[in-house]
Amino acid sequence: MSAFNSVNNHCLGKIMALTETTDVVASDDIYDSQGVKLWAKGGKISACLQERLASRKLRKPLELTLEVENGITTGDVADDCQRLILANPILCHLSSSKAALAALSHLRLVRLPSALKLLLAAAYDNRGTHEYKHELHTIALCAGFAAYAQLSSLDTELLLSAALLHDLGVLYVNPDLLHSSRQLTAKEWASVAVHPKVSHMVALEIGKLRDEVGLAIGQHHERLDGSGYPFMLTKEKISPIGSILAAADAMAAIIERGGEGAANKATLAIRLIPEEFDPVLKTYICTSLRDLAAPFGHGDQPCYEQTREVVCKLDQVEAKVGELLQSAAGKVHDLLKMAGNVCHNVRKALRATGVDFLLQSYTPGGEGAFCGEVYHIVHETGWRLRNISRTLQLRADALALDEQAFLAPLMSILEWTPDTPQETLVVP
Repeated sequence: MSAFNSVNNHCLGKIMALTETTDVVASDDIYDSQGVKLWAKGGKISACLQERLASRKLRKPLELTLEVENGITTGDVADDCQRLILANPILCHLSSSKAALAALSHLRLVRLPSALKLLLAAAYDNRGTHEYKHELHTIALCAGFAAYAQLSSLDTELLLSAALLHDLGVLYVNPDLLHSSRQLTAKEWASVAVHPKVSHMVALEIGKLRDEVGLAIGQHHERLDGSGYPFMLTKEKISPIGSILAAADAMAAIIERGGEGAANKATLAIRLIPEEFDPVLKTYICTSLRDLAAPFGHGDQPCYEQTREVVCKLDQVEAKVGELLQSAAGKVHDLLKMAGNVCHNVRKALRATGVDFLLQSYTPGGEGAFCGEVYHIVHETGWRLRNISRTLQLRADALALDEQAFLAPLMSILEWTPDTPQETLVVP
């Protein structure tokens, strides 16, 4: 029996919200697992169905028994995406070439089954939301990447299909966790971080899409250096389409916020830890945005104190990882190697950008040296350390109690929260 035979209340809530503006009807009779008929084919969905579905398992996933009338289409998304590209200077540089716009036209060719049309409408019926704008930015960047990499027509269509659907798993996550302003607990973060896996399952089990699309969708938060989630995949295990989608999703999170120096922030983020992303895409982004380079500010933050705090914490994490690695084995050893690699790459970036030297040569009154680009480098470093903590948290439940205890000293160090703005350069 499919995992989708149990109704997800968060997804159902989104579908019920959709019925307030659009008709959703049963495309088939709806039965529970005991054969009790809950709703007749052709009937419009209402709150009564929600009551009847309470705590029931279904004979067939609910998503496969409903259809939306006049929901958002792939043509609508392509039109919105093209308008966004032409209105955004950064996207214009990355995605407005004739080849990129031609690549975007492949989105119109994507034919979605009724179940995915329903979920797409449930996710993006309100086309003014942050979530929909993020979707458009990601698709636009994928079109630009596809043109630059000269992907075949088939691979372009597969990539844009994956970009269109990559966040449908979020429908199944508690919205209170998605929009929380507080730091999530390990269990709460695990509930959010599973969404790429759920999106993958939706694409394959509900949408019956090609394996290449499902694979890419499931990998959109993975990183080539193994620091991503949910599976910590490394370069050789990430598909070409998955690698492009991951880079596009990360860059979209920066570009869509705009603000002072957005182009510089985008190039800085991808240059800071180049091991995370495909070097071809890195070159494409940095070269395309060169003409838009402009200084960015830092606000009124105590730059030197924050720099010293973050670098000191990096020192502590590196030291503890090195100490634990001496006697680690198995899965714990692999986790520590990942953490050590991330620390090594961050340290390398700090040295390359001169942050270490600035700290060593600091004298009172030299606060200005820690402004501008250095400020953003240091803040991104803080969030990289937080991401190590998140990755260890995700894996903790699969470890034996003695292994969890072994990692506890490192986890204790990483419980520190960087005093940084919520707007990170690369959103995890």
